[in-house]
Amino acid sequence: MLAADIAAEIESNDSFEFAQPIGALGQRVIEGSIGVTVNAGDNGRVSDVDVFRFSVPEVVGASLTLARQSSSAGLATKVEIFPVGGENQSPIATASLPGSTKLLNRVSMGTLAAGDYFARVTPVTTANSNVNATTN
Repeated sequence: MLAADIAAEIESNDSFEFAQPIGALGQRVIEGSIGVTVNAGDNGRVSDVDVFRFSVPEVVGASLTLARQSSSAGLATKVEIFPVGGENQSPIATASLPGSTKLLNRVSMGTLAAGDYFARVTPVTTANSNVNATTN
């Protein structure tokens, strides 16, 4: 397998409509940040939800790796996978990363058929972290 390119997260990738394309599975590493800001918005919390669009060229067991750039953030994260065209349905795979100071967390997305998908990454605790996200 070829080495993945590194690309910066492009805001505003907070919805399916504005999902950041990241190419084929394993093709690109995204550097960006996810988190929850306190005391902002109507409910006192604003989540930086990030949505990415990627393709799977053939049936494969897939995973998403989030590498924190610092060990101080205790950010818990939920990852959901949707097929393109199925955004209004339940996700076909869901995984959670616990709020810990681990520098590397990997979650399985299960077996994915060939096609195009969205990965929605949602912070679920009040913390922020700069991360690298990679699909494998």
